[in-house]
Amino acid sequence: MITPDAALALIATIKKFPKRAVQGSVPVAEIPKTLLKQSGFFDHVRHKVDLKGTKSGVLTRYNSKQVDGELAQRLILRGTELAFGAPTPSEAAYCVLLEGMQNTVDDEESARERWWALVYADEERNRVCFAMLDTGVGILKSARLKKLRKLGLVLNTASDTGIIRDMFAGVIQSRTGLDNRGKGLPAIQQLSDAGSIKDLTLVSNTVCARVGANDYASMDASFGGTLLYWEIEK
Repeated sequence: MITPDAALALIATIKKFPKRAVQGSVPVAEIPKTLLKQSGFFDHVRHKVDLKGTKSGVLTRYNSKQVDGELAQRLILRGTELAFGAPTPSEAAYCVLLEGMQNTVDDEESARERWWALVYADEERNRVCFAMLDTGVGILKSARLKKLRKLGLVLNTASDTGIIRDMFAGVIQSRTGLDNRGKGLPAIQQLSDAGSIKDLTLVSNTVCARVGANDYASMDASFGGTLLYWEIEK
């Protein structure tokens, strides 16, 4: 099964290596084929797929060191218009988008890379799906975490999953003693705990965290960058 966040990761990977030839077949099953059409995937590859009548989701490539609230609002209004029938503001989705942008801007290594954002209207489930991909080095390899480890402020070193769990819980933030740092992930988890966003998931380096389900798992293969996924419902 192909999901919106997987489609986003595929596109970002293709665009990162523009000189490499990309070949593949179109899914036979209708659901993944439709998702790829609506995600905008075929706008970035050569194909013979008939896209007439396709209601595309929104895919945005952005290469900036600034947080863009106007862009976040456009993504939300477009996605809700397709899923709900009318453009509908969402404070929760707006907060997560801005936190994701800010995390990229704050990290000096990630800020040199592109971040991507996608909104996908899942009309069948009456939900709007969001994905953000920071194509930098990933949370566990970020310059900020390296500094915290050097200072001995990251104490839960038994596993990478423990570090990510502590970041979402705000434990690492409290150890730094800096009020203006580390608030992004705890703020996002609070929205998830309150039910304002659904299916919150983060994939970065060796960790896949299904935060909404309190499921933090290690991965055998490392994922470069940080992928954040969440949904809202009407």
